[in-house]
Amino acid sequence: MTLDFPESFVRDFDKLFKDGQCSDIIIRVGEEQKEFRAHSLMLRTRSTYFNTALSARWAKKEGDFFVLNVPNIHESIFEIILRYMYTTEIILDTLDGVKVLELLVAVDELLLRDFIDKLKLFIHQKLENLIKQDAISVLEVIFQFDSCESFREPCLHLICTYPDTLFMHHNFIRLEKSLLIHILQCDYLGNLDEIEIWNYLVKWGIAQDQTLQNKDIKSWKIDDYIILKNIIHECIYLIRWHMIASNEFWKNRLFLENILSEELYKGLGEYYLDPTTPLKDVVPRLRKLPIKNESAEKKKSENLSYIDLTKVNEKLLKEGDDCDVIIHAGNGQYLKELYAHSLILNIRSSYFNHMFTSNQVKKEGKYFVFQFPNISAKIFEIILSYIYTASITFYGLKGVEALQLLIAANELCLEDIISHLIDFIRQEFEEFMKQDVVNITQIVFQYDVCNLLQEICLHYICSYPKTLFEHQNFTQLDQTLLIHILKCDDLGKLNELKIWNYLFKWGIAQNPTLQYKDVKSWNTDDYVILEKTIHDCIPLIRWFQISGKEFKRNLTVFKNTLSSELYQNIWNYHLDSDSLPHNVTILPPRHIKVHMPLIRPQHFNIIASWIDKKGLPKMEKKNQQIATSNDTYYGFHNNPYDFNLIYCSKRDGFKKFHASCDDKGPTVIIAKLKINETDTCLFGGYNDLSWKNYNNKSSKETISYSQSDRNFLFSFDNKEDYSTSKLARVKKGKIAVGYDSETGPFFGSSKCHYEISNLGNLLISRKNKFFRYGNNYPDFKKFSKLQTIDNCEVEDYEVWQVISKRVT
Repeated sequence: MTLDFPESFVRDFDKLFKDGQCSDIIIRVGEEQKEFRAHSLMLRTRSTYFNTALSARWAKKEGDFFVLNVPNIHESIFEIILRYMYTTEIILDTLDGVKVLELLVAVDELLLRDFIDKLKLFIHQKLENLIKQDAISVLEVIFQFDSCESFREPCLHLICTYPDTLFMHHNFIRLEKSLLIHILQCDYLGNLDEIEIWNYLVKWGIAQDQTLQNKDIKSWKIDDYIILKNIIHECIYLIRWHMIASNEFWKNRLFLENILSEELYKGLGEYYLDPTTPLKDVVPRLRKLPIKNESAEKKKSENLSYIDLTKVNEKLLKEGDDCDVIIHAGNGQYLKELYAHSLILNIRSSYFNHMFTSNQVKKEGKYFVFQFPNISAKIFEIILSYIYTASITFYGLKGVEALQLLIAANELCLEDIISHLIDFIRQEFEEFMKQDVVNITQIVFQYDVCNLLQEICLHYICSYPKTLFEHQNFTQLDQTLLIHILKCDDLGKLNELKIWNYLFKWGIAQNPTLQYKDVKSWNTDDYVILEKTIHDCIPLIRWFQISGKEFKRNLTVFKNTLSSELYQNIWNYHLDSDSLPHNVTILPPRHIKVHMPLIRPQHFNIIASWIDKKGLPKMEKKNQQIATSNDTYYGFHNNPYDFNLIYCSKRDGFKKFHASCDDKGPTVIIAKLKINETDTCLFGGYNDLSWKNYNNKSSKETISYSQSDRNFLFSFDNKEDYSTSKLARVKKGKIAVGYDSETGPFFGSSKCHYEISNLGNLLISRKNKFFRYGNNYPDFKKFSKLQTIDNCEVEDYEVWQVISKRVT
């Protein structure tokens, strides 16, 4: 299980950016020299520009602060850049039009490669809007700076597609001649007539000379025409003269005669008389309508490579540059020295924040030094990785390690991961107990953060007591825990004398003098030592549940260990059970059966996903985590349902289904089926309706039916292997469920149904061969283990009420 916490991660670094706590750099930005406070660690790791500047000591110092001047970047743009270096978030709400391109120029100057890639992708997607907003400014910036080179072709394409955005722009006359030449060289300029393009060129040319602007063209003299001709000389031959109609040429003949060269003017006259006449030094191509620019579209999907903040921090942690914290984790031969950065620890952990701000940290030279002898190096490395990357992996942890991680996370106030870690431990608890039941139990009852695990821990021990009592480290169990366990009214099917023998064994192990003696050779002092050791446990043995025969076989030990009063009371009880004094309490037998659910917690996540019709992903084999994404499968942290056990056939009897389950809303049925002497499987169904009589009016029919498009059947061929799951949804519009007060759960219709009888059998009815696989639940044919069965034993089945946690 791997969990990511991007929200809290960004939140912590955003707070550092805004608060400026522990900053050591002042950056003066723009013409106004606005001051920004920052942290050298953040700037060095995020920008090679700042890394070089600070490493080369280009920045001067004022007191404890480095001071940098960045005069050529606007303060609003620099604030966006600085925030990105802390959070990797790019917020462009305050930028309009060409300011986005100025931002690109700035990040290129500061060598923020990952920012550039992200911003270029954004600009490619928004370029059309930028052109329509301010084509002149956009064009000028794109052709002025090399960082914008990739936008030049798509920019020209857009201007050619929407030429009015340029030629009718209020600043068109301020366009640089080199850019105007670029435009006129294009083979397509929307739907503009060539004479219109000529008129725009004339307008531009006149605007470049003050004397021409203040004269009426009708009053121009030959010198005025020469001035204009010299201004637009390079552009004249880019006009597609052969595309200007002859009547338009005739209307403007006097003006053109004074502007064009004699050779061009004469050539145009001849061309209009004979269109086969070639025009010298004139672009011969026609202007066409623009075609879709495939390269511009392709750009949208490129430039996706960038390094996010987590990867930068991961590299920072791994390489250890600029570390100022030493952490001693573990002790003895397992002690390991780890390195970190106070800035990162300070913002990511309230524990470290408190330690730094309250000056409770020892300092050796430039390093802050922490001692964590109670946290192993392996666990602390996992925690450091989480602090730096906001990502943590639980998969692969052993039970004791998972609990140690939980305890460490609690000590370091890492609230985000605690609840998820508890869910993970609950999910894997049975496997963890099999690994090391003694250590797991000791840890669970030792730390407050594990309180939520104590109930399931006792539950497991009571269900499988031999895993504890016969464990090689049982004798190392703390006495308070042993007392806690002996108080339980249920310890599987352990004989009470067997429990006494385990206690006897534990008591001997606590005393080295007793361990090396044969009990047969014990003297009075030895028994006194044992009695003192197990004194608080003796009253918890159910003495009156030990048979007289068993008591007689152990008379010597009992007589020398038990108090004379207790010994006599047990003796008297076996002679006459009514002879005990009234103040003697006889504890009940321990054989109260603890109910163990038929399925594990992981199964409920699968069923919840099916209820919401989320796709079931591919899953791993036995005892491995379910490999899935958060989008397709619920986990413990986002399962929107609670499952409440309301019925168990072994506990309540097969005939109590309706008494326990009617009118309880949606339910899940889970049955353990005995396929044959060696094989079992889990089979069940989800009923989105309440169990009740579905006929609105009284009917002579004993069974009433209802439709529900949300119902489904399911099976797990192997409880331990989630990939063996099968799912069969009800066919839309078909009967989904039946109600019969004389039987148990009933799915399907009269033609084909699946019911659990009051006698404890699963009955699969196929009255018509055509409905062999159930017309109502067509995918039942995938339930391979049940295809040849019409009747099989139900060893146990449960009904779980499904309760939505969503707020309505």
